[in-house]
Amino acid sequence: MKKLEVLLGAALLVAAPEAVAETVRRALVIAHNGSDDPALAPLRYADDDGVLWAETLKRLGVETTLLVDPDEPTRKGGSLVLKSAQVPTRAAVEQAVKRLQAAALADHAAGRQTDVLIVYVGHGNTDDAGRAYFTLADARLDRTSLYTEVVDPLGADYVHVIADACRASGVLGSRGGTPDAAVLAELRGVLAREQLASRPHVGALFAESEDGETHEWSRIRAGVFSHVARSGLLGGADINGDGQVEYSELAAFVAASLHGVKGMPARLSVNAFAPTAEPRRPLVG
Repeated sequence: MKKLEVLLGAALLVAAPEAVAETVRRALVIAHNGSDDPALAPLRYADDDGVLWAETLKRLGVETTLLVDPDEPTRKGGSLVLKSAQVPTRAAVEQAVKRLQAAALADHAAGRQTDVLIVYVGHGNTDDAGRAYFTLADARLDRTSLYTEVVDPLGADYVHVIADACRASGVLGSRGGTPDAAVLAELRGVLAREQLASRPHVGALFAESEDGETHEWSRIRAGVFSHVARSGLLGGADINGDGQVEYSELAAFVAASLHGVKGMPARLSVNAFAPTAEPRRPLVG
């Protein structure tokens, strides 16, 4: 009898599933209305979107750092997330990345996995050489600096970049697909694809129209893409009801929602590139 009990115990040990490491999710939200290009008018609601992104992620249990310089109407809104917010300068981004890096090291030492969401809302533009960049309060965040100064130093197991900005593909890059002639010229070959392809732990989600623009809507005081993406993360995109939102689910939800928006000056298309190391890695859950 004892021999049988030992054999049964050994079988149970073999059959037992491996322990799944706890996942900690953190986020860095960067939002800026202004542009360093005099030809571009300031955005009206990027700061509002930054606040709403921070509130949404905190509601989902994600520890969130917000970098935003709110205009007067946004300040008067009195959101609690503004109390700890800082202006989105290069120095503030650097400090936030260092804090997230230290947190990731502590998580790994404790046996936890770390996912970091990077959300950018603001002006995207291209310089005289055709290089795309996102605008900070005092600097530019181009393709190289986004990855080498923000994404790579985080030390996270997975990084998810969500961008609501013009010309986002020029900064984030893409995997596969056939860009149109204007995008090809902007990306200057396969460099942008290589940025994501060489980082299997990084995913990206953004929307663009044929002219590379995204759009704000005064009715919702927000960017249209950001608005529907947040709705999806709050559960609207959880198609299979497992409590997690994957890239494929969020992309399908956003695409369907954008298709139903009437009165848009241009049709937005969704670009979603899940981390190749784990295509079903959830953004939240």
